[in-house]
Amino acid sequence: PPAAIEHHGCKDNVPRRNTVVNKKCRFNLGDNVYIRPKSAKLGISGRIVDIYDMTKTSTDCESTPKRKKRKLVEDIRVSVEPHFFASSSVRGTIKKGVRPSRLSPVYDFHSNDKRRAETMILLTPDTKNYRQLAASHVRSSDKVLEIGCSTGECTVLLLRHLILLQHQHFLNQQKSCVMQRSSSFHGQIVAFDTGYDMIEQARNRLLFEFDRLLPDDICQKSTDRLFPDMVQFHKVNALANPKGAQSHAVDGNNRTPDVVLIDIGGNRELKGVIRMIEWVQSAFQCSPRLIIIKSEALAEELTIPHGSNDNGRDGESDRDQSVHNGGSACTS
Repeated sequence: PPAAIEHHGCKDNVPRRNTVVNKKCRFNLGDNVYIRPKSAKLGISGRIVDIYDMTKTSTDCESTPKRKKRKLVEDIRVSVEPHFFASSSVRGTIKKGVRPSRLSPVYDFHSNDKRRAETMILLTPDTKNYRQLAASHVRSSDKVLEIGCSTGECTVLLLRHLILLQHQHFLNQQKSCVMQRSSSFHGQIVAFDTGYDMIEQARNRLLFEFDRLLPDDICQKSTDRLFPDMVQFHKVNALANPKGAQSHAVDGNNRTPDVVLIDIGGNRELKGVIRMIEWVQSAFQCSPRLIIIKSEALAEELTIPHGSNDNGRDGESDRDQSVHNGGSACTS
């Protein structure tokens, strides 16, 4: 609860708040958020530990009247304590002075690394939001299954995020003299698509990005050895060949995905999207922690209409139930 959270990062007598609003969301003290990076740097996920007012004095406001238009958002700052999922005692430094306009919600945070009893499902009709949800919810040790990788636009964002996350984690460990860098990556990406040309374009794009991002001191192995350990591409249709897709997804080490991304085309008929979700929910012995779906058709279908049906459930059809079954669902 907000009352139990100690305020961080502000001097005394600075006005503080329990709530802040940006153009899309309302955030409360204690909420879990993702700070969108200003450039190609690593975004940060964490918990809001302070909300404070940066409003100028009346003299300052008179000299800069244009700032009044942005006062409700940009004259407020937030302090965020980074999330911590590793087993060591290394923790990130509190990020202070964050503009609320850079915040987006994180839905699946919990206090330990054990899997949820239920899979959380996030749904969006928007490609940009889909990629942001992917980047903001993936952790450095996650195995990610991407169904519908196309030419690798989202895949390359995942790769960049996983590499930077692990590199940052190593730097934090190095500062605390906890351990030496591992010779391999913990995070992994398995990408599916039904088109051979798409797979080849995605592979070439990720090879280029992997070679560019790989820190010189991360290990002595060559890119040819490291890349297949971290990224795997498969030309497969999980609906037409469910057993083959399941085999590719676990691939030798028998490790099931932590996060599953589904983008099988904005114009794909609704039935195919729902069948893909059902396959993901039933294919693995250990359910994924999170499923993120990009589907215009499904988002439209789940939009709650005005009024109630005869059963008293507002606009929820039997088809909706097939999505909700086995996990909590959110639209974004």
